[in-house]
Amino acid sequence: MGLFNNEENNTKSPIANFILGIVLFIGAFVLLFWNEGNYAKNITKEKFIRNNVIEITENRPENNGKLVHYIGNATTDEFIGDKDLKARVLVLDKKAQVYQWKEVRKSRGRHTRTSYYKVWSSKHYKNRRNIEEMPVKSARFEAEFIKIGTFILKPSVISYLQTNTTYSQLPQLNNGYKTTEKYYHTGDLSDPQIGDIRISYKYLPINSKISVIARQLGNSLEIQRTNAGDVALVGNGEYSSNEMIEKFKKDNYNNVLTYRVLGLVLMCIGILCILEPISMLFSVIGLGWLFNFVSIIPAIIISVVLSGFTIAIAWLAYRPLISISILSILTIILITTHKNSTKRVDTKNADANNETIIQEPKDQLEKELNDLMK
Repeated sequence: MGLFNNEENNTKSPIANFILGIVLFIGAFVLLFWNEGNYAKNITKEKFIRNNVIEITENRPENNGKLVHYIGNATTDEFIGDKDLKARVLVLDKKAQVYQWKEVRKSRGRHTRTSYYKVWSSKHYKNRRNIEEMPVKSARFEAEFIKIGTFILKPSVISYLQTNTTYSQLPQLNNGYKTTEKYYHTGDLSDPQIGDIRISYKYLPINSKISVIARQLGNSLEIQRTNAGDVALVGNGEYSSNEMIEKFKKDNYNNVLTYRVLGLVLMCIGILCILEPISMLFSVIGLGWLFNFVSIIPAIIISVVLSGFTIAIAWLAYRPLISISILSILTIILITTHKNSTKRVDTKNADANNETIIQEPKDQLEKELNDLMK
């Protein structure tokens, strides 16, 4: 990667940042709410699989319509791909990259510093230094007919297959590209120029061992439709149903944590962008940096509180029974704690009153004895 040394300074618009902040702020709520809903649905899917999956080693009519776990070698007779490469594999992922300028903007005070870096990327970076369209694009190819043991995989299950092997030495083909080990390319890979192309491939070989949890329908395996969404688990290798379920559970938990953090960060950035017009006012008297520094902590606190509130509301919407149960338990704990505190106070007051009642006769008796002695 090379750094393009020409830099540009542009005055940034506080209004544009304010609008961006509103978009990020609202988008964070949407992301957090969706994330919790997806998490709740996947928990329902996990329970459904645990309660319904059965182990099978062959195709039996009595299992028709049931959720089954099956392990077998997957194969196909098809050649898949495009004009650049065709191969007899189960799945083929084509990764196309173009050498281009990546624009990076860094804001400081009232100005924005723009730098350009040379990178290989499958994403098209739209800026005035790059070409308007990607000359080649990445793609995924799947065999239409894949057999696993005595079953046929439906396309809905094939879509879950993942590639796991990279071509270390691509075949020499008359496809208009040079060939260097794992790449088809234009130009010189050791000294690439803007606009150069390189293409690599990953694939899932035939006869790969595949583990599947899916619905048996005749001699085929397809997704199981539920109220929580489509259910199908596929793994490259030999895995028990419990191992596949545990992986699904772990991935679901990691995903919800990732998106929670992302939502929190987006909300915090949104708040800081919303405060940009105020920051600009402080910049006039040279205190913009101080305002930006001081506003970070309140922005984080507000983001944490609002994110937590959004997550709680989402759980009330998606998992009301669990939410109500938790709230009920908390309410019972609070009521019980309050009653115990009240009871202890009443007990202390009662003891104090009893002590007073007991002391009164004793004092009266002593008074009468003293009167007699006189």
